Amino acid sequence: MIVDKLMDYYEENISDYGLVYKFIPYHNKSINIFTVLYFLTGIIMLICLPISLINNQIYYRISFIPFFLVLVVLMVLVKYEIRKIKKMLEKKYKIHPEENKRWKTEKYTEKQYLLLLGYLKRNKLDDTQKIEQLIKIISDEVEQKKLSPLLAPGLLIVFITPLWNHLIPVIFSRASPDTNLEVLVAVSFFLIFLIVLVLFTIGVLKRLSEKVKDDILAEIFWKEKFYKKELIAYLQDISFNLQDVKKK
Repeated sequence: MIVDKLMDYYEENISDYGLVYKFIPYHNKSINIFTVLYFLTGIIMLICLPISLINNQIYYRISFIPFFLVLVVLMVLVKYEIRKIKKMLEKKYKIHPEENKRWKTEKYTEKQYLLLLGYLKRNKLDDTQKIEQLIKIISDEVEQKKLSPLLAPGLLIVFITPLWNHLIPVIFSRASPDTNLEVLVAVSFFLIFLIVLVLFTIGVLKRLSEKVKDDILAEIFWKEKFYKKELIAYLQDISFNLQDVKKK
């Protein structure tokens, strides 16, 4: 019950949602929607472009158009949102982020820290032992809800299998009984190279999208887990600082 109340307070009053996003709900939802579309159109493009190289069909090649259109819209929305958030921070909280830098400044995180510390004091939880107990309970909940490590490879197989099933019949349908061994070997190596290229491209996109995942996707799909990890980090800071005060 104590942990549930703490989590509710954190989400509604301390988290990025509580301090920022709940004041711009429609714009934030638009970014969330286009973020999902960004990944969906990216996956479709990765599947369609290799197929277009094999079949030489133009309608597969235009799959990159939706991806780049969504990307452009997303970039414009994010840029506008950052400008809007900075103005709101200045007006509402007297926090002045620097130009061309992130809006999550040290003063912003300090405000979150002080709000959480104030809540703990009001509820007589500002004790290192109690805070450590809270950290343990929340950490256990995060571990219990951790996604299976097999999920990511499973998702990869889901997206690669249609491509594999399509390419094999197309390639080997062109082989005849008269086809020599060298051609079959070359076709096999080309197929392997194509799949490796797709996997490499997915890896590049994954690295490029790490920032998007941390800042946006976590808010969409893993909201509760994301907030719990943030809360644990702040509780650890508070516990450490309280220990320092006792030592002095």
